[in-house]
Order: sequence, then C-alpha cells, then structure tokens
Amino acid sequence: MRLTPMQVAFFKENGFLAVPDVVPAARVAAMRTRIEELCERWESEEARRLGVQQEAEAGAPIAERSSRTVRKLSFLARHELIFGEHARDPVLLDIVEDLIGSPLALYADEAFLKPPFHGSEKLPHQDNAYFGVQPDAALITCWTALDDATVENGCMHYLAGSHKLGVLDHEPIPGTPHRTPKGDPLNKNYRVRIALPADTPLRIGMTVEVNIVVRTVADALLVPATAVANGRVFVVNEGRAHAREVKVGVRGTQKVQIESGLEGNERVIASPPADLASGSEVRVAKR
Repeated sequence: MRLTPMQVAFFKENGFLAVPDVVPAARVAAMRTRIEELCERWESEEARRLGVQQEAEAGAPIAERSSRTVRKLSFLARHELIFGEHARDPVLLDIVEDLIGSPLALYADEAFLKPPFHGSEKLPHQDNAYFGVQPDAALITCWTALDDATVENGCMHYLAGSHKLGVLDHEPIPGTPHRTPKGDPLNKNYRVRIALPADTPLRIGMTVEVNIVVRTVADALLVPATAVANGRVFVVNEGRAHAREVKVGVRGTQKVQIESGLEGNERVIASPPADLASGSEVRVAKR
C-alpha cells in the first residue's frame, strides 16, 4: 500500500496522518487479547521481560498493583510473535517509507494502556522530547488503537502544524512520568512562539493581540456573543420575542457559532435584557 501525493502533502503540512483500515481486524483483536493476557499475568516472567510498569511505579499516588493498573509494556516486537509481525508489516513499512524515506529501523515499541480512574492526565507533548532522535524528521510514531478511541473516552489529539516548531524545551511534571512544553500545565497556559513578517513594525515595549485559529468552520451561522445566554437566544416573530434553545459551536469574543436550533434568515435579539420573557412584545428598531 502506497500513500497518495495528497496524503503525503497533508502529513508534511500538518505533522500527522490518519490512515484507516491498514491493520487487519484479526490482528488488532489478537494483539488486544495478548495484552489482556499479559496484564492478567503481570507478575509473570513473560511480563517482566516486557518491562511491565504499574501506574504506582510511574509516580501515581495509588497503592494498588494489579492487572487493572498496568501502565505500559515494552519490547513487544522482540519477544512477542504477533507484535513482531505487526512491526514488520510491509504495508506499514511502505507507509513509513513514503513519509520519512529509507532505510528504516525500529527505534522503540511500547503498549500504553492508560487504565481508567488510575494514573495522571497525559498533557500536550512531543514524542521526540522523550526520545531525542536527531534529526527530528528521522523519527515517526506509528500509533495503532486496539480499542475504539473516541472524544468521550479520551482519544489522541494532534496540534496541526506544531511539528514545524521543531522539538520544544519540555519540563517534567512533578509526581508523574510526563513532560510538557514549558508553561503552566495546571492552568493550561503554554509558551507559544510566533514568527512575524520582517516588515512588522513591532518594537520593544509595544503590546500585541494575537488570535490563534484552532478550528475553522465553513458557512458558519454566527450571532453576536451577547445574544446567547444559558444555551438559548431570543428570536423575533410577529412582534414578539420567543426563546429558542440552540446548540453552540465555536465561541469567539464577539461572535458565536450556532450549530442547530436557528435558521439563517431568523432575526435574533443582539442584547436581550436579563428580564426578557418569551412571548414579550418587542419593537424592531431600524438603524
């Protein structure tokens, strides 16, 4: 299997690429079953040779050590047949070669379990801040989900284009095995480097306001931010205000996206009084 030029271009621009249906379902099931077996026998010799790590050993403030609290297994491709076959799969190797070239070598392989209700939140990070491979572009992570990964249960998130910054300075988070770019992980504040055009008239002592676009929506229905309160807006129909439940999408400082509950041709009260009741008579003022 070879990637299309469009897929390769997407990877170079965004730093990640999701390729569906690469790993056969039977192999995914077999790998998951073997992981479950190793967790059940986490104190066995076969698990120890895989460097089995409990959440408690990684700094989590828990006393429990059981099959339910296994955090990580390593060296599976070396010791486990099904994982060795996965690492040497020609389909995967073709994809990797399309993205970073050849020759190829397996740097490391790990299975992260992230058991529910145990351990610590995985903060934003760059994998190569842990590995230290040089040059940066010589390393790629091939991530395979053995469980359904959804927004609700905590799927992987990528920051598109962040690879263009290179490997940022990371600092350890006390009480966890994690590292994150320097900043405040509790308040979710992180240092951001911004490249300005050479002709930008910005001087020492000046201040600047920066809007970082994290999501774009085509043909979005926007209303003034002041129009939305408690998940509803007031629309005007036949001279009366009517409360309308809406689903809110992207929020800006001045505008709010409405995903559902409102049509584009309806008139919305931009700044409804706090005591406005549904059914109240209103008068539309023309500007």
